[in-house]
Amino acid sequence: MICQTCAYVPTAEPERSLVRCIWATSKRGFESEAERILPVGNAEILFNFTLRTICYQDDPAQGFLLQRCVVNGLNTRPIHLLKTKEERLLGIQLTGPGLKCLFDIPVEEFRDKVFDGFDVSCCLQPLYDRLAGLPSFALQVAEVMKWIRNSLHSKKVSLERCRLLTLTGSYAKNAPLSVARLRSACNVTDRHLRRLTREFSGLNAIDWIAYQKYLGTLHEIHTDRRPLTDISYQNGYCDQSHFIREFKSFTGLTPGQYRTKKSGLVGHLYS
Repeated sequence: MICQTCAYVPTAEPERSLVRCIWATSKRGFESEAERILPVGNAEILFNFTLRTICYQDDPAQGFLLQRCVVNGLNTRPIHLLKTKEERLLGIQLTGPGLKCLFDIPVEEFRDKVFDGFDVSCCLQPLYDRLAGLPSFALQVAEVMKWIRNSLHSKKVSLERCRLLTLTGSYAKNAPLSVARLRSACNVTDRHLRRLTREFSGLNAIDWIAYQKYLGTLHEIHTDRRPLTDISYQNGYCDQSHFIREFKSFTGLTPGQYRTKKSGLVGHLYS
């Protein structure tokens, strides 16, 4: 099998706060591959240049052929891909505020759903056509960044509208998130906090906190060989049964099973 993967992380604002990563992968010479993608805390625009990938969430019988362009919102449960013979994809990983700013649609409407990107925005089809004709990843990145800047400018987006970004920044080890802490970090009322979390993450404040705790443990289990009990306590879990139950609610796996099955990419499992 021949495989090539590239990634680019924006370094300038406002793109850095809205786009986590632009990536591309190309694989040839494999018969089949199943991939399970666990919730990893971002939304995504995915450009599919091969049209040979089946996508499903819970039941393989409900799978569908991945469209040329899809928009996948913030996931709280896994997504499965079935790929054969060839794969050529380009993805734009977005924060919740990034999804909201680019399309001006409440993030809650995208949560745990995969939409045909051409139905979401008429600008994605010409972008797909331009990207498909470019010979290098560097040129594709430049085209994507140009599209993002033009989109933000046309909508007159201000980072002031994305104050939920400060919530993630307020998360720190040994000081677990709470509704009171988030309210203080954003300097908003309870009611405004509920509106912000719904608008920019698709979750209520309490569920958003639980999601952030899960993401913290996922990344540490992936990169840290410390005992799982240490990792769970570090991320605000005082009860191991609660930690295991909550981790499994997002992934379908126990923390120990994820550590055994993990691949080189956080949240991606292959077979």
